[in-house]
Amino acid sequence: MDIAMEDTTFRSFNPSKNFEIPVPVILFQSGYGSSSESHAPLLQAISNAGYVVVVPDRKDDKKGGKESVELAFAGFAEGKPASDYNAMSTDGTHLAAALDWVKSQTVVNGQAIDTTKISSAGFSMGCLEAIALASGPYANQIAACVIISSSSGQELES
Repeated sequence: MDIAMEDTTFRSFNPSKNFEIPVPVILFQSGYGSSSESHAPLLQAISNAGYVVVVPDRKDDKKGGKESVELAFAGFAEGKPASDYNAMSTDGTHLAAALDWVKSQTVVNGQAIDTTKISSAGFSMGCLEAIALASGPYANQIAACVIISSSSGQELES
């Protein structure tokens, strides 16, 4: 699958064997310094259970971004987005682009999808992106939000 964003490519994980009915979609954001490849075994296992998973891979994710993670966290304390310091968006931008694309589809790589059942998920700093999508303007389109090993503090998740 190819969705165009200047700094991002999108990868989908589909069930190894197609389901006859449309399956729910999970929009997943990797964490700082990782990409879809880092989470491939987990995401493929989730897909095999009956989901299509769509992951934005941002250009500098594997390198850890433009600056250090310490600067990104220091920026949070000042109210600055992580994208000021690294490749990560934390405002839901990349998952929103994936959501917009998914909502215009009925099939992803041969698997029918149910666009009324879409969830956001993230790992580590990717959790901030997932939370932002699930709680922002798209909240009424997101059925659930799953965070895995969140690197954010409670004050950032309000």
